[in-house]
Amino acid sequence: MERARWKTTLLLLAWLFPLLFIPVFPQLSWAQMPVEVNGSTYWGGGIAGLINDRANEMFTDLNSSLTGSKPNDDTLGWYVSTGMEIPIWGRSNGHVILGEINMDFRKFGGEEAGFPGSGGGKGSGFEIHRVDLIQISASFSPKYRFDNFHSSGRIWPWIIPVGLELGAISPPGPDVNPIDIGTVHGFGVDYMLNRYFIVGVDFRYHLASGINAIETSSFTSGVKVGLRF
Repeated sequence: MERARWKTTLLLLAWLFPLLFIPVFPQLSWAQMPVEVNGSTYWGGGIAGLINDRANEMFTDLNSSLTGSKPNDDTLGWYVSTGMEIPIWGRSNGHVILGEINMDFRKFGGEEAGFPGSGGGKGSGFEIHRVDLIQISASFSPKYRFDNFHSSGRIWPWIIPVGLELGAISPPGPDVNPIDIGTVHGFGVDYMLNRYFIVGVDFRYHLASGINAIETSSFTSGVKVGLRF
């Protein structure tokens, strides 16, 4: 009960946190934004990890005890992502608030499972098929970036205090619901190569609410390359 309560609190924060900035937005038009406060579109990838494995679930290890298949308990995998960050407010102290839209695909491995049929896989009377553990998500987050961190103006640390994330898992959980909602929290560093390109590293924690009856929280850590606009 306590776990569900603090997850609900984080979801409410993800909805309300961007509203905190509205009273302090400067009265500037888009055209008045300083040219050096740029947005970007980016592509990335790296390591992904599940906080808890999904072994012995109905759809991840279907009839594995009868077919002799290994438990589907992989927790480490990989991810690819793409997204866009749009400057909202360039502050006078050199900090920038951006709105980020991020989408990613995470794969955590997979094992064989036995499905009813006439295939007779491994002499068990079941058809054997591979079941991969996959997550996809889309998140919408405020990002706070420190553009004045280094005298060169090229090194930009940033944080995402809390963002809203919508996700789907495959295979689904025991209640056959693949959809989940949660929050994302992250930090990283971008480096401006020139006026057109950036590279960066980031770490993100994806906290799932568990409305699909299973725990699917995960993390991602990787690199990215971006095109500035």
